[in-house]
Amino acid sequence: MIADVRALVVAVVAVVLLSTGCAAAAQKAPAPPSKPVTIHLVVDGDGTRLPDRKKTTDYLVGPALLTLENLERVEAELDEAGWVVQLDYSADTGRRFAELTAANVNRQLAIVVDGVVVSAPLIVEPIAGESLQIGGNFTQAEAEELAGNIRGS
Repeated sequence: MIADVRALVVAVVAVVLLSTGCAAAAQKAPAPPSKPVTIHLVVDGDGTRLPDRKKTTDYLVGPALLTLENLERVEAELDEAGWVVQLDYSADTGRRFAELTAANVNRQLAIVVDGVVVSAPLIVEPIAGESLQIGGNFTQAEAEELAGNIRGS
């Protein structure tokens, strides 16, 4: 009889959690990324030569100016421009990224993961906020692979 009561209590708690939306809180949060995403400027002079993701172009990059830390979300997504990798990060990281891009308008930025330039856009205006989309004419598989590489999975 006591076992039946315990089973009933567990079932009722599970139903209450599901009906109140608390089930999402009970799910395991995604693991934080384990590979650093570093931001560099593409340079003309002294620098380090790094390949792009397809190994068709080498970029000469300066030292890392920022490491995107405290990434809250890394996902491959399909938007109006095609497949991208969405990175969400802390307000502090967003502030530092905005300062970096404001100081380097009209310069080329290199987004580097694991020693590979995954995107090298021209900074046309300061990039503010707490998220960044990495685009590069990715296929779905390429975007998912890049997101997985950044997550370290």
